[in-house]
Amino acid sequence: MEQQNPHQTFIDPGPLVPSLLTLQEKHISTYIWNRSGDANPDDRVLNVRHAASWDHLNIPEDIHPYLQQAGFYHIARLRNHEIDHHLISALEERWRPETRIFHMSMGEVTITLEDVHHLLGLPTDGEVVSGRVGVDRMRYTRALILRIIGGCLFVETASSFVHARYLLFLDDFQRTRTYSWGSAVLTTLYRELCKVTDPGRSDMGGCTLLLQLWAWTRFPTISPGIPEITDPDAIFGVVQGVRIRCRLYFTQVRC
Repeated sequence: MEQQNPHQTFIDPGPLVPSLLTLQEKHISTYIWNRSGDANPDDRVLNVRHAASWDHLNIPEDIHPYLQQAGFYHIARLRNHEIDHHLISALEERWRPETRIFHMSMGEVTITLEDVHHLLGLPTDGEVVSGRVGVDRMRYTRALILRIIGGCLFVETASSFVHARYLLFLDDFQRTRTYSWGSAVLTTLYRELCKVTDPGRSDMGGCTLLLQLWAWTRFPTISPGIPEITDPDAIFGVVQGVRIRCRLYFTQVRC
């Protein structure tokens, strides 16, 4: 009888008890597992929508007070990170729509409102997002915020346009900062993560930048080096600017 190699492990991607994780048959991990024996298995990489391209270093200083007033000052200073599509795809393979949790080899983890606040600098408390002096600066500020909203925070897969409904929240900047933008961003990201567990979907919207920054902070081995922080008010996403390339794979070793 052939001896079994003690270093080989057989890991089934599905739950041991399917009473809670009821969507396993339709989950992307099952699709990957079933194709792992193919000679040339497809490696699904999500087409991650991320259209933000504002120049965070050259935002006019005279609109900084308006951005601070609206609660978008930190997110406006966020570096335009290149999104690692492979990293986002790998994390998506570990996401469970039933529990809104990533199932990792070391345990269960997820993105919280505290992460949103520290990584993006958005307010997470407050209401739900559902004179003529300085009017031009305020219009510029609204245009910049709309660009951030449509290109980074609430990215849609079906369109490259920003919905006009967001203007309703930008009429009064003092009121704008009272909305819980962070919770809306997190809710949208959760919804997008749940959608793309379907193997038939290839496009992902939402704030994937938040997901990438979160992964860097929670998994130091894949994080780029962090430069020295000179601004005590800077959020993690502002100082983190090094590009990385990585891929987390399912352990699929057959005995």
